[in-house]
Amino acid sequence: MDEDTIKKIFAQAFEISEEEVTDEIAYNSYQPWDSLKHLQLVSMLEEELGIEFEMDDII
Repeated sequence: MDEDTIKKIFAQAFEISEEEVTDEIAYNSYQPWDSLKHLQLVSMLEEELGIEFEMDDII
């Protein structure tokens, strides 16, 4: 897993350019990151990376 892949997934989930994905984007501090986008992001990460998050990690 590389940083470019993660940036691509974040950009797709939040419908922004990859250049706009920065370390400052964080849950509870980035307005577009609501609960629905959070679940979408988790789902996209799981699918793309072939992993499965535990419920405690998702929350």
